[in-house]
Amino acid sequence: MNLRHTLTRLALGLATLTLAPLAAAAEVAVLEGLEYPEIDFTPPKTQRETLSNGMKLYMLPDDELPVFAMLAYVSTGDIHDPADKVGLAGLTASIMRTGGTVSREPDELNDTLEFIAGSVESSMSTEFATIGLSVMQKDID
Repeated sequence: MNLRHTLTRLALGLATLTLAPLAAAAEVAVLEGLEYPEIDFTPPKTQRETLSNGMKLYMLPDDELPVFAMLAYVSTGDIHDPADKVGLAGLTASIMRTGGTVSREPDELNDTLEFIAGSVESSMSTEFATIGLSVMQKDID
Protein backbone atom coordinates (compact mmCIF):
# COMPACT_ATOMS: atom_id res chain seq x y z
CA MET A 1 0.00 0.00 0.00
CA ASN A 2 1.43 3.37 -0.88
CA LEU A 3 1.60 6.53 1.23
CA ARG A 4 -1.36 8.15 -0.54
CA HIS A 5 -3.71 5.26 0.34
CA THR A 6 -2.47 5.24 3.92
CA LEU A 7 -3.08 8.99 4.33
CA THR A 8 -6.53 8.71 2.75
CA ARG A 9 -7.54 5.92 5.14
CA LEU A 10 -6.16 7.86 8.10
CA ALA A 11 -8.14 10.97 7.07
CA LEU A 12 -11.34 8.95 6.65
CA GLY A 13 -10.82 7.30 10.02
CA LEU A 14 -10.31 10.66 11.75
CA ALA A 15 -13.37 12.12 10.04
CA THR A 16 -15.48 9.18 11.18
CA LEU A 17 -14.23 9.49 14.76
CA THR A 18 -14.95 13.22 14.75
CA LEU A 19 -18.36 13.21 13.06
CA ALA A 20 -19.91 10.06 14.58
CA PRO A 21 -20.48 11.58 18.05
CA LEU A 22 -22.06 14.68 16.46
CA ALA A 23 -24.49 12.54 14.44
CA ALA A 24 -25.36 10.46 17.53
CA ALA A 25 -25.99 13.62 19.58
CA ALA A 26 -28.30 15.02 16.88
CA GLU A 27 -30.25 11.75 16.82
CA VAL A 28 -30.64 11.77 20.63
CA ALA A 29 -31.86 15.40 20.52
CA VAL A 30 -34.57 14.44 18.01
CA LEU A 31 -35.66 11.43 20.09
CA GLU A 32 -35.77 13.41 23.35
CA GLY A 33 -38.43 15.73 21.94
CA LEU A 34 -40.86 12.92 21.10
CA GLU A 35 -43.89 12.28 23.29
CA TYR A 36 -45.84 9.04 23.39
CA PRO A 37 -49.23 8.28 24.90
CA GLU A 38 -49.16 6.03 27.96
CA ILE A 39 -49.63 2.38 27.07
CA ASP A 40 -52.25 0.43 28.97
CA PHE A 41 -51.23 -3.23 28.72
CA THR A 42 -52.53 -6.14 30.73
CA PRO A 43 -50.82 -9.47 30.00
CA PRO A 44 -53.23 -12.25 29.06
CA LYS A 45 -54.05 -14.93 31.62
CA THR A 46 -52.50 -18.30 30.89
CA GLN A 47 -53.45 -21.76 32.05
CA ARG A 48 -50.63 -23.72 33.69
CA GLU A 49 -50.43 -27.50 33.90
CA THR A 50 -47.63 -29.79 35.05
CA LEU A 51 -47.33 -33.21 33.42
CA SER A 52 -46.44 -36.33 35.40
CA ASN A 53 -42.86 -36.12 34.05
CA GLY A 54 -42.47 -32.59 35.48
CA MET A 55 -42.80 -30.73 32.17
CA LYS A 56 -44.68 -27.45 32.63
CA LEU A 57 -47.27 -26.35 30.09
CA TYR A 58 -48.48 -22.78 29.69
CA MET A 59 -51.56 -22.49 27.53
CA LEU A 60 -53.09 -19.36 26.09
CA PRO A 61 -56.40 -19.94 24.33
CA ASP A 62 -57.08 -17.50 21.48
CA ASP A 63 -60.26 -18.00 19.47
CA GLU A 64 -59.58 -15.14 17.06
CA LEU A 65 -58.31 -17.50 14.34
CA PRO A 66 -59.21 -21.18 13.75
CA VAL A 67 -55.59 -22.24 14.28
CA PHE A 68 -54.01 -24.59 16.81
CA ALA A 69 -50.39 -23.62 17.45
CA MET A 70 -47.94 -25.01 19.95
CA LEU A 71 -44.33 -24.15 20.69
CA ALA A 72 -42.28 -26.18 23.16
CA TYR A 73 -38.96 -25.13 24.64
CA VAL A 74 -36.99 -28.08 25.97
CA SER A 75 -34.06 -27.61 28.32
CA THR A 76 -31.31 -29.32 26.34
CA GLY A 77 -28.92 -28.20 23.63
CA ASP A 78 -25.73 -28.82 21.76
CA ILE A 79 -23.80 -27.63 24.81
CA HIS A 80 -24.41 -31.18 26.09
CA ASP A 81 -22.91 -32.88 23.01
CA PRO A 82 -20.10 -35.26 23.96
CA ALA A 83 -16.71 -34.00 22.73
CA ASP A 84 -16.41 -36.95 20.33
CA LYS A 85 -19.97 -36.47 18.97
CA VAL A 86 -20.19 -32.76 18.13
CA GLY A 87 -23.39 -32.06 16.19
CA LEU A 88 -25.40 -34.88 17.78
CA ALA A 89 -28.05 -32.55 19.24
CA GLY A 90 -28.56 -30.74 15.93
CA LEU A 91 -28.80 -34.06 14.10
CA THR A 92 -31.38 -35.25 16.64
CA ALA A 93 -33.52 -32.13 16.13
CA SER A 94 -33.32 -32.53 12.35
CA ILE A 95 -34.32 -36.19 12.47
CA MET A 96 -37.18 -35.43 14.85
CA ARG A 97 -38.76 -33.45 12.03
CA THR A 98 -37.57 -35.24 8.90
CA GLY A 99 -37.57 -38.81 10.20
CA GLY A 100 -41.30 -39.47 9.90
CA THR A 101 -43.31 -41.23 12.61
CA VAL A 102 -44.00 -44.80 13.68
CA SER A 103 -46.97 -44.96 11.30
CA ARG A 104 -45.92 -42.51 8.53
CA GLU A 105 -42.85 -42.40 6.36
CA PRO A 106 -41.20 -38.94 6.03
CA ASP A 107 -42.61 -38.26 2.54
CA GLU A 108 -46.11 -39.29 3.59
CA LEU A 109 -45.91 -37.03 6.65
CA ASN A 110 -44.71 -34.12 4.49
CA ASP A 111 -47.55 -34.70 2.00
CA THR A 112 -50.14 -34.81 4.79
CA LEU A 113 -48.84 -31.63 6.42
CA GLU A 114 -48.78 -29.88 3.05
CA PHE A 115 -52.35 -31.02 2.28
CA ILE A 116 -53.73 -29.62 5.56
CA ALA A 117 -51.50 -26.48 5.48
CA GLY A 118 -49.81 -27.60 8.68
CA SER A 119 -46.27 -27.49 9.89
CA VAL A 120 -44.12 -29.35 12.37
CA GLU A 121 -40.69 -27.91 13.05
CA SER A 122 -37.83 -28.66 15.41
CA SER A 123 -34.53 -26.93 16.02
CA MET A 124 -31.61 -27.05 18.41
CA SER A 125 -29.61 -24.22 19.88
CA THR A 126 -26.83 -24.13 22.41
CA GLU A 127 -29.01 -24.34 25.52
CA PHE A 128 -32.49 -25.37 24.38
CA ALA A 129 -34.49 -27.08 21.67
CA THR A 130 -37.75 -25.88 20.14
CA ILE A 131 -40.53 -27.99 18.73
CA GLY A 132 -43.43 -26.31 16.98
CA LEU A 133 -46.75 -27.40 15.55
CA SER A 134 -49.29 -25.35 13.62
CA VAL A 135 -52.49 -26.70 12.06
CA MET A 136 -56.07 -25.60 11.52
CA GLN A 137 -58.26 -26.43 14.54
CA LYS A 138 -60.39 -28.78 12.45
CA ASP A 139 -57.28 -30.89 11.74
CA ILE A 140 -56.03 -31.47 15.31
CA ASP A 141 -57.34 -35.03 15.38
